[in-house]
Amino acid sequence: VPGASNTILEAVIPYCRMSLIQLLGKIPAQFSSEQTAEEMAILAYNRALKICRPGFPALGVGFTGSLATTRPKHGDHRFHLSTRTSDRLWVSTVTLAKGLRTREEEEILSSQFLLKAIANASKVPVEFTPQLNVSDVSTETERLFSEDEELEQLLNGEICFKVYPFSSGGQTSNAERKIILPGSFNPLH
Repeated sequence: VPGASNTILEAVIPYCRMSLIQLLGKIPAQFSSEQTAEEMAILAYNRALKICRPGFPALGVGFTGSLATTRPKHGDHRFHLSTRTSDRLWVSTVTLAKGLRTREEEEILSSQFLLKAIANASKVPVEFTPQLNVSDVSTETERLFSEDEELEQLLNGEICFKVYPFSSGGQTSNAERKIILPGSFNPLH
């Protein structure tokens, strides 16, 4: 898509288990879970902070799932999404009715949820709603972070730095300036 490099910094799709293990730096308790999607989003957010222009908004996205396949599955058909921005973490799980859709239909539906999640996190109006069946189950949670929580995350190494808007008495020429608080020092000593 022309102009995508102005929006997308990087896309990493850890499809096989070993790829996901290397991305996370550990073996997840469950490969397809809310926790794994959340960890992926936080890693993506930190990576975005490191490679985007200083002060620009960053978004990390995590997605993992277990969809219809050629072999019988013991568990649910489901997918988990998570988005991380500077002040919020959003997580959603959708459990699909087994046998209702083909693999392609489940991929289309999960992709629609993913696009909607990215648009919502980016504060872009969304004009479509993915269609769930009455037997499908969708849950979501959103956690907003206070200034203190963001600083605590920085000090704990959960995020790599915190961006503050720069203000100097209302001069519009400084509107693009930011103060960046790095997480690579110990301010308590």
